Amino acid sequence: MTKRVPQRYANAIQLVFCRLCFAKLLLPVFQVHGEECFLDTPAMSAVPLKALGNCIGSLSDRREAILAALDRIFGAY
Repeated sequence: MTKRVPQRYANAIQLVFCRLCFAKLLLPVFQVHGEECFLDTPAMSAVPLKALGNCIGSLSDRREAILAALDRIFGAY
């Protein structure tokens, strides 16, 4: 089963913020087709599945970072 998650292509200012110590746990940064994107973890429950579009790749190798971000949101830290 493929799961889709909201990601955003990041500009330079957003990337600096996402790499700050406290933010990088909540907004992990990934490379997607050579572009840096960040997982918009707080928006995951607010974005309807229809709005996410087609699957463009897999982040299964970054599972731990995604789970850590979800734990941070839902209080399992």
